[in-house]
Amino acid sequence: MRALGGRGKHIKICLCLAQSIIFFELSRPVTEATEFQTTTKRREEAPRLAARTEKRTTPKNHKCYNTNVHFVVCSGEAKPKISFPFFVGSPHTPRRKSKRKEGKFLVFAPATEGSGRGAHHWSFRLKKVRAKDTISPKPKPKQEPTTELGLLIRNRREELGLTIETFAKKLKISLAQAKCLETRIAERMKYKLFEPLLRVLELKPSDLGRFVGWTKNESLTSLGQVIRSRRKELGFSLASLGQKLGITRERVRQIENNRSSFSNKGNKLKKIAKILNLNFSELQALQPARRFKRGKIGTDTFGGFLTARRVELHLTQYELAERVGISPNTKPKQEPTTELGLLIRNRREELGLTIETFAKKLKISLAQAKCLETRIAERMKYKLFEPLLRVLELKPSDLGRFVGWTKNESLTSLGQVIRSRRKELGFSLASLGQKLGITRERVRQIENNRSSFSNKGNKLKKIAKILNLNFSELQALQPARRFKRGKIGTDTFGGFLTARRVELHLTQYELAERVGISPNTICATELGKFVPNSDMLGKMATALDCVIPSQLILIPRKRGRPRKDLINS
Repeated sequence: MRALGGRGKHIKICLCLAQSIIFFELSRPVTEATEFQTTTKRREEAPRLAARTEKRTTPKNHKCYNTNVHFVVCSGEAKPKISFPFFVGSPHTPRRKSKRKEGKFLVFAPATEGSGRGAHHWSFRLKKVRAKDTISPKPKPKQEPTTELGLLIRNRREELGLTIETFAKKLKISLAQAKCLETRIAERMKYKLFEPLLRVLELKPSDLGRFVGWTKNESLTSLGQVIRSRRKELGFSLASLGQKLGITRERVRQIENNRSSFSNKGNKLKKIAKILNLNFSELQALQPARRFKRGKIGTDTFGGFLTARRVELHLTQYELAERVGISPNTKPKQEPTTELGLLIRNRREELGLTIETFAKKLKISLAQAKCLETRIAERMKYKLFEPLLRVLELKPSDLGRFVGWTKNESLTSLGQVIRSRRKELGFSLASLGQKLGITRERVRQIENNRSSFSNKGNKLKKIAKILNLNFSELQALQPARRFKRGKIGTDTFGGFLTARRVELHLTQYELAERVGISPNTICATELGKFVPNSDMLGKMATALDCVIPSQLILIPRKRGRPRKDLINS
């Protein structure tokens, strides 16, 4: 007290006054409760105050709250008689300015009752006031919904005359969750609340469908989420559901993640509803609205004007087609752009076959049949070669040049036929080479068009016999001779001979047959390594139907290189 100076005197006076009043009130049996209104920084700690009325400081075990306690003694009908400030705590504790929280406590009768003048020690038991013991606090203002979903739920609930408690009970959720549905910030809800809300609020699926939300690992649309949730309930995997729908597992994943849309007819959606045992109309209502993400549409053409007007009215092409009474997919007839397409279409029309009948006979889909005629590629796979010959009644030579290849397959139709047949019969490269009397490397060269056949076709006949193929068909599939030589100089006899042979489209083998010599002799003559005699020159001139210029004829020598001498100067 001495250390505090003037402030200590005030505290001493307050303590004495409190002591006298407490003595006065407790001199008779006390049944009334005494109320404390306090502000404390430690509201969570319900303090047990032990007020001592001695002139000395408070005991060491007393907690210093540095708290201003407003203490009211009540009697009769709990109407305050006397009120005065009462400081609890050590007087040595400095008072600091801080934000204080208000709390209400009840003080009951003292635990012990003093006797005589020495009864200066009093203890009070504090208990937090319950809501029913005090005046109820001011009710919080009613929170208004801030989202479209919250407004919809509250308005519909009030229309049906449901309280928030009844609403929560019917939904089988807590009261806090029911309130959160109306006042939450998020504009989405989980799918597990979708059906209960439809039942309780008596709404249509289309009313709530757009509010069904998603998490990071769930679908991105309400429709996809419904399909995924139902699939998991039935225990279907992506692959098994795709197998039932006749699509790949990747397509099922795209449907669940809204990466694949449905047609306006909804055939695929009907199939999904049937397999998953769902209501088709509900699924259709959950489909996302059409988004017209087109830029500025020019109206300088009829098509642009039509599109702009349709988008303005928010009509799909299917809806407009229904109003007009035409098909939405009406396209002009595509004309073939390749020689193969023209050949197939002309031959099909000659035989009087429709595109549907043509596809049925080929055992392919209608889209594949149309693609055969209108495709950009000028080649076709070998597996269609024989069926097309049968259906269109064509010769192998008519279609042979159109048989294509892939990267890992043969580079010509002939090699592809040989390879395909070899694999069908189970022959390896080595075993086929052994039957043909050639190496496996040579067989690989034949299949890859790295080795040609002679004009006699002995080797090709042997291949046709071993592989049980038609020799004429194989011969028709042979690639045409390609003369990829540059400009042939005719200043030598070999150059003149080559130029005349190429002009007549004769091979060295064919010319050798006409002259009656070996093809190697023709080859050596063209390269200038062999000088024919006069008899051979006459035969060559007859075979080539020409006159050999005298200045190109070389005089043969017994040894050394031929000499450029003119026979007839």
